[in-house]
Amino acid sequence: MASCAPLISLAGVLRPASLLKQPRPFIYAVTTAPPLAQVVVAQRRRTSRRSAVALADAKTDVIGPPDQVSGVRPVRYYVPADESDEERAWREWRERVDRGHEQFWHDNNAQFEEAKSAFMKQLTGDTGGPPTEDDMDHFYRQFLLERAEQHRAYQRWWLRENFSMLLPALRGYLRGTNRRTSAD
Repeated sequence: MASCAPLISLAGVLRPASLLKQPRPFIYAVTTAPPLAQVVVAQRRRTSRRSAVALADAKTDVIGPPDQVSGVRPVRYYVPADESDEERAWREWRERVDRGHEQFWHDNNAQFEEAKSAFMKQLTGDTGGPPTEDDMDHFYRQFLLERAEQHRAYQRWWLRENFSMLLPALRGYLRGTNRRTSAD
């Protein structure tokens, strides 16, 4: 008789008990009220349908768990009903920069894993044993040297975009502050 992993019923769905031992992802809430983007204490929440609906109705920016390849945490920016043109432009700019940032790290990390896998196959085929620290050190150094120009270009782009966002951020912040104080 074959043995089966114990099953546990969660919300009417049978799931392997081993799934329950995995850590739940953290979800961070970021306020958009003054002062600019204060990070609220990290709250550990269950990712259930109820919390997903609550997150969709959140009045703050929501930061999710890191992407498995890029390692970048996605941000879902809060869109107020009375969003001004300046606030919208700033939010869209941040979303575009976030997409570029995530794309760079996704591509970089995917290329790294591919190159590392090929290096490990070649090395284990040549020596027959696992790679040493010196072997891996050589690989890491070579990989970084080959990608140095791409990293410099990314760094220049990232700094340029972040400094360019300062003025739209200030405009959006001031417009939102003026709107909130005039409504009181």
